[in-house]
Amino acid sequence: WLAAVMARAAPYLPYIYDRIRLYGLPEELAFLPVVESEFSPRAVSRSGAAGLWQFMKNSISGYGMRVDEWVDERRDFMKSTDGALRKLADNYSTFGDWELALAAYNAGAGAVGRAVAAARRAGAERADYWELRRRGLLSAECAAYVPKFLAIASILRYPARSGAALSWDGGPAWETIEPGRPVDIALLSKKAGIDPAELREANPELRHGVTPPGAGYLLKVPAESAGAVRAAVSDAS
Repeated sequence: WLAAVMARAAPYLPYIYDRIRLYGLPEELAFLPVVESEFSPRAVSRSGAAGLWQFMKNSISGYGMRVDEWVDERRDFMKSTDGALRKLADNYSTFGDWELALAAYNAGAGAVGRAVAAARRAGAERADYWELRRRGLLSAECAAYVPKFLAIASILRYPARSGAALSWDGGPAWETIEPGRPVDIALLSKKAGIDPAELREANPELRHGVTPPGAGYLLKVPAESAGAVRAAVSDAS
């Protein structure tokens, strides 16, 4: 199962690691989408969370994503990665503890804050994640969430110790192109001489296979195809 999930992760991990290093966060956070979505940008939970990092619509405010008739940027692997890492950093700033920060990513900062306050009112010397869990102050899902992540991160950081046969071949390098107007992905692919499935899979946030009007939207393309795509966009302008 982990081998299959990490094969799906290959296109995204280089970007995720770059952003983790930029923000100065623990590298193990790169494995959180294993728990959240099994590294599927099209994953949707029963509660409506979407994308690699499983954002709810009501949790994207302030994290640089939009959801409208053209795009659902919770599925944009670049924007959702930046949003998730910023959210995790905010949680750490609030709680000063990575296990609580992860719990808050799952259950919400408000719920974890209330659990911490309840533990302290009950006389807990240290209201950390494990104490909240021991006291039954977390939901069943949150009580399982952090141990599951820690187990997966431990295996994936040191796969040989667990006898896991995992491939760490690097994924593609990415570039972004701003079309500035609606562009049909299938027609663009044909004109650029690349596989349309490649562009569709890189940009699953597009609801209709067409880029949105106006400035600001960035189409993600493999670096090796960027020149051809730019030429095709420019030629059609």
